[in-house]
Amino acid sequence: ITATRVRVPGEAVHPSGPVYHGAGGRGGDIINSYHNTTKKNNIGDGPPRGGNDSNEHWEGSRGPGSSYSASGRMPDGKPTIRLREVKLTEGLSFEYANDLRDACIRDGSMLQTFLDKIGFQGSLKGDDSKFDSSINYEVIVRRSPAAIDYSLVFESTRELNRNQNFQLCRVFAKHKATGFLEWLGGASKGWRFDSNTESSKSWKRRFVVQLNSLQGIFTLFARDGQKYFFVEEKKRMVWRKHAELTEIVSDIRVWIEILKSSDLTRRLLRNSGSGPDSPVHWAHHHPATDYPLTVVTESTMLELVEVSKPDGFCLDLISPL
Repeated sequence: ITATRVRVPGEAVHPSGPVYHGAGGRGGDIINSYHNTTKKNNIGDGPPRGGNDSNEHWEGSRGPGSSYSASGRMPDGKPTIRLREVKLTEGLSFEYANDLRDACIRDGSMLQTFLDKIGFQGSLKGDDSKFDSSINYEVIVRRSPAAIDYSLVFESTRELNRNQNFQLCRVFAKHKATGFLEWLGGASKGWRFDSNTESSKSWKRRFVVQLNSLQGIFTLFARDGQKYFFVEEKKRMVWRKHAELTEIVSDIRVWIEILKSSDLTRRLLRNSGSGPDSPVHWAHHHPATDYPLTVVTESTMLELVEVSKPDGFCLDLISPL
C-alpha cells in the first residue's frame, strides 16, 4: 500500500471496500489482498502500484490475529512505504464495522490508550494525510472475498511484535460484549449495570444468594492469612455476606488480590483498560469514576461465580496445606 493512497472524497469507507488511487489513476477494492502471491495491478485485484509493472507482494493468512504486509515500487523505482496489517476481527456487518472504525479514530479512543499500554508508540494517520517515515497507523474496513461481511484491519508502518498482536486482537475479540463500542470510543467512564429492568434485578438477586453461599465455604476452608486483614489495627474478615451485589464483589476483589497466585486470579483481576467486561474492579469505585467504562452484566457475574465455586480453582488455593 503506497504513500499515495487516498480514500473516496466525502466517504470514510466505500461500501465495497476501501478505494485506492495509484500513480496510474486506477482504483479498486482490496478484497483479494489476503492471497499469498505476487500479483499484477488489475482493477479490483489489490491496491494499484503505479502500473502493471509494479512489483508487489502480499503475505499472511486469513483470520483474526493474522498479520500480513504489502510492499512495492513506484514508477521511478523507489520502494513504497511497507505497511504491516493485522486483521482485528471479522464477520461484521457493514454498519457495525464502520461504527467500530469511527470509535477507533475518535479523539480519546481507547485504541490509542491501549496501544500506548502495550508499548506501540505510534500516532493515528489522518484520513487526508499520507503515510510517512514516522510510525503511524490507521484502521480500515475491508470487505470479505465472499462479499457477505466485513473485517476490521489495523494498518501501520511498523510491525506489531507477537505479544502486541496477541494483546490487541484479544481486545477486539470482545467486540460483541455489552458496551464494547461505547468503551472503545473512550468518552464514557465509570461503571454501570447492564440495565435496570426486572430481568436485571432478577439476576442480581440470584448472584447475591450464590456468592453469599460461597462465602460460607470460604469461611470454612480459608487459612487465617487469607481470611482476615487489619483496618486501623482492627481485625476484619476479608469476604463477608452482604445484601448488595456491589458490596459482595468489592470484598471478593480484596480476597482475590490477597491470593494472586494463579492465572485465574489474574483473569478475574483484569481491569477496564482492556475492555468493558471487568469482573470485580468496578465494585471498589464510585460509578462516576474516571476509569474506562465497565458494564456489569449477567455474563461477567456468571464468570465470577463459576471461578469461585469449590470445584473451581478457589478450593485448592484456600484449603489448608
